[in-house]
Amino acid sequence: MFMKQYNCYFQVALFLFLLLFSLVYTQVPLSTECDASNYFDTSILKCTPCSTLMVSTPTSPFECTCENGYKSSYQSSLDGETVVTCTSCMDLGMAASRDHSRCMLCDLSANSSLSTLTQDCVCPTGSIIVEKDQSGNYLPNKVCMQCPPSSTVSLDGYSCLLCPDANMFVNSDGKCICNSTYTTVGSQCFPKEVVRTLQTQFSTTYITVSYRDLVGGGSVDLQSAVFNQYFVQSSILCGELDPSGCQTLANLCVLQEYNTDSPACKSYLQVVGKVSSTGQNGIRDWPSSIPWLYYTTDTRTVVSDVNIQMKVAFHSSSADLVSTLTFYLAVFTLNGTFLGFEKLSTQLILCEGNDKYLNFGNSYVNKCNLDLSSFTDPSSQTTLFYDLYILDEVDGLLKPIPTRIRNLRKSSILVNDNGDSANDIIDDVLTRRFFLYDNLSGRELSHVTPVLGSNIDGDTSFADTIPTIIRYASSIELIVTVQDDNHQLIYPPILNIRYADVYTTQVLAGNTYATSFTTEYLQNLTQFWHTALILLIIGLAIGGILWGFRMFQWIRRNQHPGISCTLALRGVLLAWDCSSDIIFWLVFAICCYWYLFFKGQDNVFVLTPLTSTLHPFITLIVVAFVGKVVRMVDIIWKQTHIDIFFVDWEKSRGRLASHEGDSQAINAPVSIWRTLFIANEWNEIQTMRQTSVVFTLIFVGFFMRGIGLEYLATSQPNTHDLTPAPTNMVLRFCITSFFWLLISLIQVIYFRGIHFRYIANPLLQFQDLLSVSNLSLFALSEHNSGYYIHGHSVHPHADTHMLELNQNLKKEEDNLCATRGLVPNSTQQTFEIFVSHKLREQFDNIYLFLLAAEGLLHAQGNNNNNGQAQAVIAAHQLVARNKVPPERLIKAYSAVNKFLSGFIDHNQPDHPYQVLTRTTFQQSVNLPPDLTVQNQSIFYPCGTFSVAKLLFLGLEYDLLLFDILLYSLVDFGGNTLVSMLVTFLVDTFFRLLREWGGRRKISRKFFVDDRFFILYRMQCNLGCT
Repeated sequence: MFMKQYNCYFQVALFLFLLLFSLVYTQVPLSTECDASNYFDTSILKCTPCSTLMVSTPTSPFECTCENGYKSSYQSSLDGETVVTCTSCMDLGMAASRDHSRCMLCDLSANSSLSTLTQDCVCPTGSIIVEKDQSGNYLPNKVCMQCPPSSTVSLDGYSCLLCPDANMFVNSDGKCICNSTYTTVGSQCFPKEVVRTLQTQFSTTYITVSYRDLVGGGSVDLQSAVFNQYFVQSSILCGELDPSGCQTLANLCVLQEYNTDSPACKSYLQVVGKVSSTGQNGIRDWPSSIPWLYYTTDTRTVVSDVNIQMKVAFHSSSADLVSTLTFYLAVFTLNGTFLGFEKLSTQLILCEGNDKYLNFGNSYVNKCNLDLSSFTDPSSQTTLFYDLYILDEVDGLLKPIPTRIRNLRKSSILVNDNGDSANDIIDDVLTRRFFLYDNLSGRELSHVTPVLGSNIDGDTSFADTIPTIIRYASSIELIVTVQDDNHQLIYPPILNIRYADVYTTQVLAGNTYATSFTTEYLQNLTQFWHTALILLIIGLAIGGILWGFRMFQWIRRNQHPGISCTLALRGVLLAWDCSSDIIFWLVFAICCYWYLFFKGQDNVFVLTPLTSTLHPFITLIVVAFVGKVVRMVDIIWKQTHIDIFFVDWEKSRGRLASHEGDSQAINAPVSIWRTLFIANEWNEIQTMRQTSVVFTLIFVGFFMRGIGLEYLATSQPNTHDLTPAPTNMVLRFCITSFFWLLISLIQVIYFRGIHFRYIANPLLQFQDLLSVSNLSLFALSEHNSGYYIHGHSVHPHADTHMLELNQNLKKEEDNLCATRGLVPNSTQQTFEIFVSHKLREQFDNIYLFLLAAEGLLHAQGNNNNNGQAQAVIAAHQLVARNKVPPERLIKAYSAVNKFLSGFIDHNQPDHPYQVLTRTTFQQSVNLPPDLTVQNQSIFYPCGTFSVAKLLFLGLEYDLLLFDILLYSLVDFGGNTLVSMLVTFLVDTFFRLLREWGGRRKISRKFFVDDRFFILYRMQCNLGCT
């Protein structure tokens, strides 16, 4: 007990120690900034207080120096450390030198004086303080020296600052101002007439920046301090073809998203119109002497240019093939300073990412919610401007890459926003320069601050101004397209960018914003879709032939007399079903073609299609799926409306002895429990299948999600790379369908080839059970066709005790009795039957006439045919509403049983039948007989499994295609678990619907009360299949 308490105390103490240690350990600051009374101690990485009379300065933040007016003295302590002491020079009537090494007198002869405010010497206006001579030696006193003309005194009073423009002079306040014929713009002077003309042309709109793409909707205009400072001077300088001015003006136009209605872009285009149009670097659109912003060549010509000579491949098998594309960025600041070329890697990815997208054919998607708070700090990051180039490995030249700004507007129209038609570029405006984020233009003019120490009159700065709005790239797409005639060559890639505008207040509130970077490698699929259309037409033509034959079979099976609504509806249903089958296999083949050729190629042969081009593919899948949904409803409707009857061959064992008072003896009754038992067994196998949906889903989920094979569907040509990434819809359909088919095929082979043969065959067991129970199954799945399982026992009685039952089975085993077959000396018990129209009418109406004759329909008591027909219709309605008294149903059941048993035993002369064997041709195409020629019913021997068509067990193909299409359609969302869940739920719904309908059919129309199915319902609640 003591040890347990000790361990508990020890663990608590250890936890508290580690917690304390973690708190101490994590208190290392991320900033080296300290206030003036502290310095940053690099040995312990934190701010440390300065000694008395000492401060730190921005120029020396890692040490303390004496305050102004104090001299530093250095002495050694007893322990050997150097101690700094500060001595006041003001107490001696002197001023400290700038390095605090000595005290110096002020030169009173030069009107210099000692100021108690600054604790330094003060000179007259226009003069500076000088401590040293030209050799760097200290003077005896601090002296005053007059600054030259057009110069002002610095803020510390120790240096002269030349006015930044030759047309400036110093006013009485010691500030630089332009002379009377010039106007101050920023830090330069421009002729008043030139400035007035520019301001008249653009009024004050040149300082206005419009934000039309605010997150959450809406728009706003701001007066920008950046445009106020740079627009006028850059427009004037660029008009004089000054390189720096043109770079700045071009960048201002880029900040306006190339809106040609904005003053910056108008001014830029005016300059472009004045310069030579011969082009630069062999490119006609590149203007002389100024930055290149707009493509003027027809857009289709630009994107279909064949100037890039290098050959590309998925895997570089030779020196002349390039498998990794190389891009370069030319980087500029706002004022036009060129920062050099940067090799492109992850600069365009605002989230964390990698540069795998540069591997040719490797489509790439990177998405995240971005925290923009770092962009709100005006001192941490600033906007940079980029021109993108691709390196042609053949000639070693950089080829320009066009940029398509999705937000670009012409007269308020988004000309580059093509929606789903990504290749519709006829009216698109292609440009060159771009930025990733803009935290400059959103700095409002009303928030600027004066520049301390500036020698320019009225000088202000936006350097420390927090932007009101930030613009960032919410979507970046790099599109690389192979040439139509040669897939080893590429057209110029295109960079698509969409910007979004965000209020800084929302950013600082902790909100994050979506951004994405995507790379797509494409090819022109016009020829492919044309070929696919031809294949679809051929497939539908084959489907039309199949539809015609299936319609012919249906007409033969139903002996349909002519054109009717029923015939039209059946034609539509069969046509849709045939089309769904053809579409599924065609789409599956196309997707597998894409997968095999894309993943298996070294040289470029085929590329995966862009998602926005897959509308035909998605439409076909939806059409096929809807067709299979209709087919599922049709299957359930047909199977729950099968006319099924259990023919009871059991005879009474004799007459019962009479009791006292009875006038006569009666026949011994035949037990109904055999029929109830058989009905239950039939009900149990109604939804049995050759495959298990749960088993299939588990293994599909295991392969796709468990071991990551879903990433085989990523748009990269390496089958060994299972790096998690967004998957391609086409490749994903191929893989999921393949696993569904493979796992289902394995199950079918097992059940059909092993389980049903050597372990248990549910239909064969049901057939044996019918024989032992002395019952036959008579089922009409179509109006004039169906199946018959002969279960007439070869023994006198089946309703007997256990000993006699075992003796009967022993006789069969020893061949001491007749065979079970319908035909004498035959074991054939299962038949596909085609009944005459006359027999079908008799089967439909026999018990309905009995119901009507029993006084249920008094109004139809006359004997004419019209009255009988009306009686039958009314009887149908009563049965459907379950309003027929049980005793009436029992009499009708007995009549139907007597009629069918007589028909099977050839005791119905009006309804003969013949057992025939199908010819090889009839059997191969499942051709029904023409009963209009043969005026009798026909029984064709068939395998036991043929009866499975009455159940889910015999329609596995249709059920499987429905499951695959349902799973694939949901799986387009990219979530395997959701697809599995939805497929399971929908499959369960249809299975329960089929069970309910089948149970209801047996209960209500074929005289087995629903209460006898309670045991099966209890079993199903425990999870039976």
